[in-house]
Amino acid sequence: TGQFANIGTWENDDSIDCALYMNGEELTRIRFDDLEPLPPSGEGGPATFSVDVTASLGTHTFELVLDVNQNLTEAREDNNVEQATLTVVEPYAVLIQGPETVTRIEPGSSEDVEVTITATGSRTADWDIAYDITNLPDEWIVEPKQGTNLVAVELIPSTPTMLPFTATLPADALGDEDGYIEVTATLTSDPSVQTTSWIPIEALRTRGLSLVGPTGLASSEGFGIPGYTAETYVLIENLGNAVETTTSIDWTSPSWGGTPVLFDGSSNVYSITLQPGEKKEMKILIDVPSSVSHGSMTTSTLTTCIGSGEDTLCRSLDANFTAVGSHTSPTHIRTVPATTHQFEFRMVMPQSGTLSWDLNQANIALPNWQWNASNGATLENGILTATGQSNSYHVVGLEVYIPPNAQPQRLSFEADEQTPLVQHRFELSLHVLQIHRSALSVIDPQSTFEPSGFNVSVNHQLLIQLENPGNGQDTYEFEARVLSTETVSSDDVQFTYYNPVRELGPLATTIMPLDIVLSETLPAAEPFYLEFEWASIINKSVYATTTLLIEAEQRHEWNIVVVDGEQQSVQPNVEHLLEFNITNTGNFLDDVQLIPTISVTTATNDTVVWQPHNQINSSMLDVNSSSTLSINQTIPNAWKDATATVSYQVVSSGYILKQFEINLTVLEHSEWRLNLANSDLEVMPGGDTIQVELEQRGNTPSTPFMTKYGQGWNITLPDGTLMEPGQKKVVDVYVEAPPNAREGDVNILQIRVSDAVGKGMEVFQVPVRVIGSSNYNIKATSDWYISSAGGYPLAWVENTGNDLPEMEFDVLNLPVGWTTSIDSPIAIVPGEIHGLPINLIPPTDWDKNPFTISVEVTHSTLGSEQVDFTVHSSTIAFAESPVLWARSGTQLSIEFHNDGGQAVSNEQGVTSDTTHTFSIPNGLEYVNLSSGDDQIQLALIGREIPQTSVLCSFVNQAFTDLGKA
Repeated sequence: TGQFANIGTWENDDSIDCALYMNGEELTRIRFDDLEPLPPSGEGGPATFSVDVTASLGTHTFELVLDVNQNLTEAREDNNVEQATLTVVEPYAVLIQGPETVTRIEPGSSEDVEVTITATGSRTADWDIAYDITNLPDEWIVEPKQGTNLVAVELIPSTPTMLPFTATLPADALGDEDGYIEVTATLTSDPSVQTTSWIPIEALRTRGLSLVGPTGLASSEGFGIPGYTAETYVLIENLGNAVETTTSIDWTSPSWGGTPVLFDGSSNVYSITLQPGEKKEMKILIDVPSSVSHGSMTTSTLTTCIGSGEDTLCRSLDANFTAVGSHTSPTHIRTVPATTHQFEFRMVMPQSGTLSWDLNQANIALPNWQWNASNGATLENGILTATGQSNSYHVVGLEVYIPPNAQPQRLSFEADEQTPLVQHRFELSLHVLQIHRSALSVIDPQSTFEPSGFNVSVNHQLLIQLENPGNGQDTYEFEARVLSTETVSSDDVQFTYYNPVRELGPLATTIMPLDIVLSETLPAAEPFYLEFEWASIINKSVYATTTLLIEAEQRHEWNIVVVDGEQQSVQPNVEHLLEFNITNTGNFLDDVQLIPTISVTTATNDTVVWQPHNQINSSMLDVNSSSTLSINQTIPNAWKDATATVSYQVVSSGYILKQFEINLTVLEHSEWRLNLANSDLEVMPGGDTIQVELEQRGNTPSTPFMTKYGQGWNITLPDGTLMEPGQKKVVDVYVEAPPNAREGDVNILQIRVSDAVGKGMEVFQVPVRVIGSSNYNIKATSDWYISSAGGYPLAWVENTGNDLPEMEFDVLNLPVGWTTSIDSPIAIVPGEIHGLPINLIPPTDWDKNPFTISVEVTHSTLGSEQVDFTVHSSTIAFAESPVLWARSGTQLSIEFHNDGGQAVSNEQGVTSDTTHTFSIPNGLEYVNLSSGDDQIQLALIGREIPQTSVLCSFVNQAFTDLGKA
């Protein structure tokens, strides 16, 4: 896939041609006509194109070239070419390698052999490792180190995996022995895929022989007095790593005659056996003929061999002898400092019986060196004087003390006899050997009987003073180690050295910084020792050690896992449970506290306040023990997508160990509430508007959708408008109460409120009550017919309101002598029609002339009004209200007065004396009653009753099961 972008500020002025090459061959070419600049200059983005390729094993170079046809004018073109390499490998392949150099092991010892296996394929896979040691000499042992896994070893491409083996050679292994181990890696999933490699191992075998004289060369200068034995010095050393015995000791013939011999200080030596590295000092002795004169010289070559056949190794040394008048015995001293050596100075006295030598010329006056003479000799101010019998063989004793700080060196002390007497020189060579010593001490922290405490997983620096108490320059190596215990191993302390190999002069000191890091798994308060070693590299047998008692301080460390993860979704207005799995990964009994703080990111209008929960305290837990902590975090009525970040400080014993966070994201919550507390829920019959308070109790701006739910009176609801969380709004609801609804009628309105998409839907019940609406009608005929016994008017009152008012009636301007019988007050139910309950009774002396009166009708709410009547005399009159009101079809009777004795007839109905019975019609119908010339009228008012059908069934067991749960 190739990708590029316009990083300029203008769109391209021409098409962009780009080509993709593989190993120099073009794969594809593509043109882009439009490419806007990247933001902020434009709104463009990267342009990409892809091509499939088939590549063989190996490394391939891909090159993307822009504007290959030079169509564009660019400010820079150096970035128009981009290269990438693709290495194609087998999916499964490994490389097995041994150490860079052949492992050579001293016989009788063991060494680690690290085998490196690297997956060179493209895929991670498990491999089984096998090894074969049949190609090693007998008794050679090679095996994986303890804990090394060879089965299903996961190999990751390009990541070396070290497999340590331990090779052990027997003590009698020869230096020319070698062999190899065969290591095979087999793909676990496919045994046909495997790789084999040979890892060579050799025995380290050395053989060497050295013959040197006082100067360290293969020659030695000796001296002898004629007639006595001449001597010289030889040092024989076995340089090999095995015991060696000479197979031959040969001499060339000296001109003085005779055969030299080797002398070890007690006897002549004819065969020499040397342990590995052993050195032996010997004298080479030869008799000096009396006939030779002073200054005469002879040479014999000593040849010593070890081994036989092709393994024969020989070394030679030239022993040169000179006939002299004086010489020291031994002629060479090989010594260490802080020692005293006695040696002889042999001589032939001259005629004078006195010889002297100025040893100051021999530079014997070295610092702190001491020289003494005895047995007929004196040494004063560096002048050695020997006194003896004339012309006699004389031996004096000399002594030299070599101080401890004498540096390693080869010294030669030579001085002529002061006479001077020829061939009477003082000659002595001395080789001061280097004494390899080492010393060290811990200076920070200073060693005490109490262990020094160190925090785990923290770098600490120790200061070690290193010394060379020896007498010469030495090279040392510093090493630190853990003295393991049952609970502490060498892996529990990591050491960092700074120039661990150092060279020090005699008596010199240096300060070595050493960084240590204690493993986090170390148990606290369990002392153990660190051992430090300062060893000479030149003389491996010389080393010094010291120890430091330390212990791990308590490490406060906890592994804390949030049970539901660090990203959690929460609902508003809930107690959200937070749980933590805690594990004491420290090294001692401990407890922990989680101290929370909270920060909130939310919308501008979301002003809700979050409060963090209380601090969480754990109980004391042992090392590697676990527990679960839980606490409720109060989630307020926060808006959707509000994010609260709860940050925790992990505190133990007052130390802040670390911090972590939990992000709580508020989910969408839809909820609505109708508040009726301040609503007037009384409505007028026929329809009225009530107001209710709608509260947005969700947590995201939303538009309410309100509908009627279930049965009940019809209502009209307004369209919703966008409301923010917590916002309240008064909503007008038009309630279509029936026109004939009575005062006090209650209806439960069910209003369903939800978001526009139906979320948060809830049905609210709103009880509405019909309030009183007072109204009435009065209908009457103006003629009121009265018999001698009285009579009722044809007039009625209809309650057209919905309340239950009290109606009072009174007759005004009633003439003198007239009386009334009034049933007042009366209560009239809504819709009821009631005749005026007034019986007007005339006096006996009424002249039967008509006259006018007024009836006052008083409504308990609406007040009073008057109805005028003209009173007429009649032989027949109603003994009760002539207004019959009932359900249509009902049979009602009415009584009347009849003063004339004539029959009373009517247009319908049945007459029985003074009672007439009528069937109530549907609606209003007037009926006339006649008697002679008199006629009165009554009103029949009927109304239909709604028909209702009911389907019933009889359950036989209903009463048997009644009352049972």
